[in-house]
Amino acid sequence: MIRHSTRHATASFLASALSLFVFGCQTGDRPPSETSGGIAVFCTGVLPDQLDTFVTPDVTAADMRWLLFTPLVRYDSLGNGIVPWLATSWRWNAERTIADIALRTDITWHDGRPLGAEDVVFTLRRAADPAFGYARADDVASLTEATVTAPDTVRIRFDTPLVAEMEPFTGLPILPRHLLDTIPAERFAQSPYHREPAGSGPFRFVERTVDGAVVLERYDAFPEALGRASLDRLVLRGIPEPASQIIELETGNVHACVMGSSRAADVARSGRLKALAALPAGVQVLPLDTRTPPLDDARVRRALSAALDRSELSASLSPIIRPARSFLPAGSSWSDSTMGQPDADRALAAALLDSAGWHPAEDGIRRDAAGRPLKFTLTGPAPFRNALTAVQAQWRDAGIDVRLQFLEGAAYIAAIRDPETRPAAMALSFYPDRLLTPDPWEQLNSRGGSNLASYRNAEVDSLTALLRTPVSDEQRAQLYRALQWRVAEDVPLIYVLHAPRLLAVGPLLQDATPDANGPFARAHQWRIGSADR
Repeated sequence: MIRHSTRHATASFLASALSLFVFGCQTGDRPPSETSGGIAVFCTGVLPDQLDTFVTPDVTAADMRWLLFTPLVRYDSLGNGIVPWLATSWRWNAERTIADIALRTDITWHDGRPLGAEDVVFTLRRAADPAFGYARADDVASLTEATVTAPDTVRIRFDTPLVAEMEPFTGLPILPRHLLDTIPAERFAQSPYHREPAGSGPFRFVERTVDGAVVLERYDAFPEALGRASLDRLVLRGIPEPASQIIELETGNVHACVMGSSRAADVARSGRLKALAALPAGVQVLPLDTRTPPLDDARVRRALSAALDRSELSASLSPIIRPARSFLPAGSSWSDSTMGQPDADRALAAALLDSAGWHPAEDGIRRDAAGRPLKFTLTGPAPFRNALTAVQAQWRDAGIDVRLQFLEGAAYIAAIRDPETRPAAMALSFYPDRLLTPDPWEQLNSRGGSNLASYRNAEVDSLTALLRTPVSDEQRAQLYRALQWRVAEDVPLIYVLHAPRLLAVGPLLQDATPDANGPFARAHQWRIGSADR
């Protein structure tokens, strides 16, 4: 029987919170093909050391799975459904505990070996074993069996229903058994393979250059039906400074970059660059320690939400940012706008604070009967400075004195991970693991591994548990609606903004379009015009 714990949940949640010159390289002397699309250079703030998202929750590595690997399924381009990829079809039993999955037979590893059912079973078993450190291990928490039932078919069995069915497998890169099956668990995550993976996707890894760039080239054996790449090569560079990214885009040294959504106005002002929202959108949240005064009072937490004007915040930060008022992903069909957290309601905020015993004083800061000011510290990562300064100003106008504290990435993650050093109020951003069947259990259930607010509510525990059981769509809608209402009343976390990353595209790159699977999901169609190569 395969078992694992939820010990990876917080690490994955926190890592996603902070994830936000080799042009013309001729590595390998590979001649252009008759369908040559040229060489494109792509940049992001920091390139991950590990490129295999099996062992890292890094958001850039997760993006790259569509370049290097062939997951079983993916979202359609709008994120409205699941479509086949490595899997061609699947059939679940009525209890959603057993599935038979049929596979393509025309995919090969980048070393030429066929990708088969044995590789899928190998990957699923490793993912379900906590010793191997799969970054999204909770997706396969109850997997008890994975077997080959035919050369192109596998059967998986769970001891509890997998209500999301195939959706969790959008994030699982299928790994090559013949390269990894002899590596013991204690050394698996440190294997050199994860840094230079031999995958099965439309691009294959070539090298890391002396300046840290990652060079990929088109894998011509990738099935045309899945999107054989047009580009001859794709070079990925890490460029930390957003201003430098934009300069490189404008000069044509770089053809596209993923950057923070706050740079959308800068990209638009250039006049030569195109700004696309890189889906899915992250959600920026403010977890509040429900055990620490004054945040232990739900009236105060609800007032903090009501005192925010999310539309004003989003407009001041970026044209592609939108308000967020619940745990559901942007555009979720389960969202009920009447059940969201209070927003832009200064009268409600004042009434709530009055009822909690915090009254206006001459200096503009509310105080209790003993004259103590309503104040606390909000801690966040350094890149959140502009957003949190705007939040601070809105709360100040409501009579709440908030001090801002900023930490660098590693120090911030360490502070949040340790319950003894965790700030009373914090800020982070994360990307939804699921678009179709969101699972808020980790954030909101009292036993959730990412319950940073130390929130305890029996009704919420019941609702989040029921969402993990097979229910009809009508029942699921009712559960989500009830949970949205309860979280809007208690406000253990303030959901503030839906902030997609920005895909900035230079004038030379053709056919770049957004996709719900991430910025690289359509990289196979990218090309550089022949006159610009």
